[in-house]
Amino acid sequence: MKLKVDYSIDSDHKATAGTLWSTTASAKPLNDILEWKKLIARDSWVTPRNAYCSSQGMIYLVENSAVQTLLQYTVGNQLAESGFITRLGGLDITVYDVSYVDESGTVQYFIPDDKFIVVAKEGLGKAFTGPQDVPAGDGVRTEMGKVSYSWATKDPVDTWIKVADSYMPAIQNPNQLVIGTIA
Repeated sequence: MKLKVDYSIDSDHKATAGTLWSTTASAKPLNDILEWKKLIARDSWVTPRNAYCSSQGMIYLVENSAVQTLLQYTVGNQLAESGFITRLGGLDITVYDVSYVDESGTVQYFIPDDKFIVVAKEGLGKAFTGPQDVPAGDGVRTEMGKVSYSWATKDPVDTWIKVADSYMPAIQNPNQLVIGTIA
């Protein structure tokens, strides 16, 4: 099954950094982060506390001269322990490098190298549970949520167990996030 979902994210919540962070000598990531936090607070009345980026996004932050100057005395421990800046501008920053393979066989990352996502998790959305087809006698019945069932085979002699869950994430309050283009 293939779905294309439009979460109705306003264009101003798909922001671009004032100076792209890939320009590490002159970009001002903290200014962008604070502006994006302010936008979320204005539009949703919620204060964002989390941000997500790829390893490359984190490299842009670590190599940025303005960030280095700002945090030269406080971030050393963060960098030594985790290799990342874990907190900046009131945001807990998580590096998320999980990928999938698209239908053409190309590896794609859920968070591309040119994106920095600021989010207020509280009330952003939830996962909607979908149906699962489960064998029932000679037919099939449909159940919602997590399901499990087993079956036996004679050749090879075995008992199989299947546990399944089907859901789709839903952003119910798109004003509680900003997807920033940083490179």
